[in-house]
Amino acid sequence: TKILHCDADSVELGDLISNYLVDHAIERRTSTPYTPYQNGLVERAMQKVLDKARTLLLTAQAPKIYWDYAVLLASHLINVTPNSKTSSTPHQVLTGEAPDVTSLIPFYCPGVFHRNKAERGDPWDGKAEFCRFLGFDDVSKGSFKILTIPDKKIISRKDCGFDRDHMQFNARQLMDQSLASRTAEFVDFE
Repeated sequence: TKILHCDADSVELGDLISNYLVDHAIERRTSTPYTPYQNGLVERAMQKVLDKARTLLLTAQAPKIYWDYAVLLASHLINVTPNSKTSSTPHQVLTGEAPDVTSLIPFYCPGVFHRNKAERGDPWDGKAEFCRFLGFDDVSKGSFKILTIPDKKIISRKDCGFDRDHMQFNARQLMDQSLASRTAEFVDFE
């Protein structure tokens, strides 16, 4: 690497990065501040991920504090979805095999997970607890990142069941509700 081109960000301009670049004889070039079009391809890719994550949060009516899980799931969805230029998915191009989309679960989908003996304590305690789906666990294959209800702990579990039908929504119904709420604001002016 001879040249590093980056945004004029405080992290990229910090002493640690600057010293590394000097030590390795790498020239630093920065984009002009407030001109994201200079990094067009990267900016468009980031916008695509953020738009999809925003849609996941809004359609699931999930709290905004789980935005990072929505971004990770949005990235996963983009990687297993064909794009407009080719019928192959990014996952397929990279690995040579088609992705398994049968395990896709709607973001923040309600479900239950199995509680082990240590978590139950008492033999008469329930074996299942309610949860919400946040994404797939990259560390443990076949595991899910879930939010426990009512404890609000984020844990990784394999033995989960999700109610996918509960998350079905009617786009027309959502649009009609949005339109109705907007027109209600103007009723007083008639």
